[in-house]
Amino acid sequence: MTSEPYIIVHPPDDRGLREVTTLERTLGRAFSARDLHRLLHRAGFSGEIDIEDPTRVHWSGGDSSVWPDHRWRRRSVAAAMTVGLLINASVFAKIGVKDVFRALSYGGRVTGVSFLAAALVQLVALLSILDYWRKRNLRYSGAAVLIGVIATLVLNSLMLFVHIYGGEYTIYLWLWPTLLIWSFWALWELFRQGVWGQIPHLKGITAGVTASGLLAAVNLAYTQVYLPYAHTVPFPLEVKFGKPSLSSDGTALNLPIHMHYENSAKVRIYVLDAIWHIYGGSTKFVSGARSMKDWKADLMQGSDFRRNFEERDWDLIDFGGLAGVGDWLEPGGKYNHERLVQLPANANFDIISARIEFMIVRADRGTLDWRFTDSRELSWDPEADNFDHKEDAPEWVAGVDDEYIKYHSRIYYSNEILNVTRRPQYVTLWQVIPDFSHRSPPEQDDTDPYMMSIIAPAGRENKYNVPDQQKVSERFGLSSVHSDSAAQASFESLLQTAKRN
Repeated sequence: MTSEPYIIVHPPDDRGLREVTTLERTLGRAFSARDLHRLLHRAGFSGEIDIEDPTRVHWSGGDSSVWPDHRWRRRSVAAAMTVGLLINASVFAKIGVKDVFRALSYGGRVTGVSFLAAALVQLVALLSILDYWRKRNLRYSGAAVLIGVIATLVLNSLMLFVHIYGGEYTIYLWLWPTLLIWSFWALWELFRQGVWGQIPHLKGITAGVTASGLLAAVNLAYTQVYLPYAHTVPFPLEVKFGKPSLSSDGTALNLPIHMHYENSAKVRIYVLDAIWHIYGGSTKFVSGARSMKDWKADLMQGSDFRRNFEERDWDLIDFGGLAGVGDWLEPGGKYNHERLVQLPANANFDIISARIEFMIVRADRGTLDWRFTDSRELSWDPEADNFDHKEDAPEWVAGVDDEYIKYHSRIYYSNEILNVTRRPQYVTLWQVIPDFSHRSPPEQDDTDPYMMSIIAPAGRENKYNVPDQQKVSERFGLSSVHSDSAAQASFESLLQTAKRN
């Protein structure tokens, strides 16, 4: 006769699990006869036990054929729960990690911490599924799954709202409602299994998860609505003439140009490009008073009214760059640039004028891809003897046969939430060299370089839509900043001052 204890298999519970005990202890629970054999083996019973032997096994509430567990449904539900939580945890971890380390504001990084916390909660829920949809040996495995599902519901609702509010399509627009539907299904499944009644302090847990979601929503609104418009970007530019002098042989006028710029804002600024121009102007006059038609023409063009003024022809004397393409300026940074301009002392100019211009993007609203600086494209063939023109710029940028240098790269939003709920945007800069030989009369020896920039989705940089472009420009703080006033002086007065010096 065997010395091993007598085994009792109890009636199945509402999930089909049958508790297995001896007269001294509980061995565990089993879903099937095969599961029962494994349980007995783990409990230390030796050999193959005949579960039909009434001297060894007592069946209560049904014999060995009564196993009401719906194994495939149970496993299917567990698999669906696992897939949903795994997708959520992956997406929120991706958003959280990038915002914790790369968000451009403190609030954005706090939001990243919230998403990382949600991903951690969902990871715990994932591990808890292994217990809750099997033997439920852990007391709070159901609570962990429920908290993970509630976190999914709250944050996916937030993401769907942000995506719809932005009014732009990305592939993620399909993800949020899909995960929301999954969340409602998961809550219904947990409710059907009575998990609500098994969790202590359910109201407090639900309130805590909801509060975390609201915190993420408030931080997002704070960083995307308030901060970008609360801090303006003062960016003073100044250009002045220094003391002129004559060359040793008296044939050239040496004119120092002092250029100053500073970032007086509280945020970093990206410089897409920065240029200076120095012009010589020649004025033509008429002998008599101008007519009403002339005044109207001046008014339409935004020109000053001058009684005997007919026109002023400007010729480019000097041109160059200040900051490098794609450089950035830290808050409070002050910069000076000196340029010595030389022009013939017998030049036929009446006025000398200098101005500077910056094309900037706010670094608290977007991050410029490092490849921007290396993305240079030329409109001419550098291998040809005459650098032959090979490609025109878009019509809104430059005229036919105008030459240019183009820079183009991705620009990222200030946080990962916007990167996944907004279309990818690309910044394009053109440094244009106009071809004045087509003018009437043609000017073979003159040009007037300028820069143009746009932020637009891929492939849309050639199409300038004013409302869309204004919206995107404001979103990233793209703007062209000019010196408050151009430095101007009479060429004759500069020449006389140089002679006295």
